[in-house]
Amino acid sequence: VEVAQRAQLQMTDERLRSAILSALSHDIRTPLTVLYGMADTLSLAHLPPVTRDMVSTMREQILRLNSMVSNLLDMAKLRAGSIRLNQEWQPVEEVIGASIKLLGTALAQHPVKVILPPDLPLLKFDAVLMERVLCNLLENAAKYAPPSSLITISAQIEGGNASISVRDTDPGFPPDKLDKVFDLFERGDSESNVPGVGLGLAICRSIVEAHGGEIRASNCDGACVTFTVPLGEPPSIETDESDE
Repeated sequence: VEVAQRAQLQMTDERLRSAILSALSHDIRTPLTVLYGMADTLSLAHLPPVTRDMVSTMREQILRLNSMVSNLLDMAKLRAGSIRLNQEWQPVEEVIGASIKLLGTALAQHPVKVILPPDLPLLKFDAVLMERVLCNLLENAAKYAPPSSLITISAQIEGGNASISVRDTDPGFPPDKLDKVFDLFERGDSESNVPGVGLGLAICRSIVEAHGGEIRASNCDGACVTFTVPLGEPPSIETDESDE
């Protein structure tokens, strides 16, 4: 009876969380869009230097808040099972490059090194969602790693999976939280002054598991997050004999 009651309470709690996530995401997005448009318009006006700096700071904070709201909405959709994977065979280096380019100023203080094996095959994944995974991991690394420190993205083949890692040189995850950092609203360091609500890694886990992979955190000369993507059987490329 106790087990059944605990399971029922947990289900109710999960439904309530999903409802709150969805409501917050939809209700906050509209005013955020208006605020960002106003800040963007002000940034183009001829303003005194002090006012221009204030507008730039306001614009950056709106962007940060919009990113949090996007994470809330994505988490609500993932937990509701309303996201369908649009999987295609494609090279992982393209989505890595797109993620680095998309983050832009967030990685301005961190050089990024990409190490990929030359024989890495095509992988089948949803490029948009996988880009979100890499963006969240890179942004997380950039927030916690010391300025000017190196962030490394590497990949290798492990059994029937491609293993992709994002590593930085910060102090690492608290040892007692290595298995909890992917939980909803869980942060690696709850005392940290780094902004965040603990959704990024939870979203990463949901997306990776939807692809049939696994994700884990570890400490090795810094914090490291590794996720896997099943190799599968890439389609063969047929050549036209008349072109030979």
